[in-house]
Amino acid sequence: MVLEVYNGRFRHLTIGTDPVTPTGNRPESQILRNAASAHAALSPENLTWDGEASASHVRTERARLNRALKALSLELGRTISEQET
Repeated sequence: MVLEVYNGRFRHLTIGTDPVTPTGNRPESQILRNAASAHAALSPENLTWDGEASASHVRTERARLNRALKALSLELGRTISEQET
């Protein structure tokens, strides 16, 4: 997942090989699917590479994924919980 932010605004998100650009008219199901991918990437075993990732990498990755979730929530217009995805 790659998140690009321009002037503090979510501009482009890539999850896997699927680029996502916020247009304001994406269906809710697509936004929730992207949020589910971000939530899955935040799981401890994925985030830490089963304990092999450095602490610096984990912090950077966690911050990036949380920014992606925030951007997706802003696009949807409400907070997206992990249980919802």
